[in-house]
Amino acid sequence: MRKQNMLLYFHMMKKWKQNFLDIKNELSQALGDIEISIEHVGSTSVERIGS
Repeated sequence: MRKQNMLLYFHMMKKWKQNFLDIKNELSQALGDIEISIEHVGSTSVERIGS
């Protein structure tokens, strides 16, 4: 049986940035005074490219 590979490509979606900001805000509120840095990394963090 031949193995098939599938590559999924998603066009850049403006909502990725807002989704991250919403989640970051929710986490920051839940963690209260805990000092942490919440960053958005990876292909969905770069505007104007697909992932």
